[in-house]
Amino acid sequence: MVPTRRSEPVQLVRVVPPSGNLTVAQQQVWLGPALAGTPVTIWVDTDRLHVLTADGGRIKSSPSRLSQRDLASLLADGGSLAGPPPLPQPEPHTAAVEVDRVVNACGGISIGGRQISVGMPLAGRRIRVRLDEILAHVVDDAGKLRRTLRCPLPPTALGRIRDARPASAVPPPAAAPQVERVVSVNGSIQVAGQRIQVGKVHARKLVSVALDEHTITVYVAGTRSQPSPTAAPPS
Repeated sequence: MVPTRRSEPVQLVRVVPPSGNLTVAQQQVWLGPALAGTPVTIWVDTDRLHVLTADGGRIKSSPSRLSQRDLASLLADGGSLAGPPPLPQPEPHTAAVEVDRVVNACGGISIGGRQISVGMPLAGRRIRVRLDEILAHVVDDAGKLRRTLRCPLPPTALGRIRDARPASAVPPPAAAPQVERVVSVNGSIQVAGQRIQVGKVHARKLVSVALDEHTITVYVAGTRSQPSPTAAPPS
């Protein structure tokens, strides 16, 4: 049984592994090999996950995919109840804006002369980007929140963005997209324009592919809870 009330946020300290791909409960957070060996503080609830430096500086913010049960497990594994979200609030006079963009084949868009990567899974799709003084929220064409980034523009530039309009509310996060593929006789599949070698031992098998913000994970059909060894970072 899981209580329906909102869980308290949890804070914990983790050391970034050599791969740069940190795991928090069941969620992977890509920080990069450059931060390998660095202790970081994680602030997480069922809506948002923030990665902070030892002195409280924000490294990354992402939508949380953790459940209340996951948060309870983190508490039991050395975590502690956290305080308010570690993000400054926008100034009262700052009005959030949003724009529509079509994601290019490389998973990028341009806003105010800045190139922003929103992820290969969104390539070719029309998205909405909501910007305030602090964050940029990437919303897909189904109205689901797909990614949360640091706002790439200063507050004074928000009102000068081409085609900008007053922003609507931040939507709920979307579930990670999943697709199915049949492995070729050469042991490979192709997802979102990327070829992935899963091995000839899996030739002709039906596999399930989960696309996350920084990884593509391949599961043998019928074994969703047991991932195969293939978990490739998208190009």
